[in-house]
Amino acid sequence: MRTLVEAVNKGKYTKKSHCYPPMNRDHRRIIHELAQVYGIESVSYDNEPKRNVVITAVKYVINFVF
Repeated sequence: MRTLVEAVNKGKYTKKSHCYPPMNRDHRRIIHELAQVYGIESVSYDNEPKRNVVITAVKYVINFVF
């Protein structure tokens, strides 16, 4: 997640997404929570058991990086 944010902020991309593999509800929740910390969008797609998360970082959006 951090690499995604850094790539966008360094100017290589104006918008970049990453699709995580299918995972259970608890793991998806962690991804969504981390996305909030980093200031990026996260969306869940598909139905169980193939439900996955896609995160998207956008340039010029203030992101918090550890």
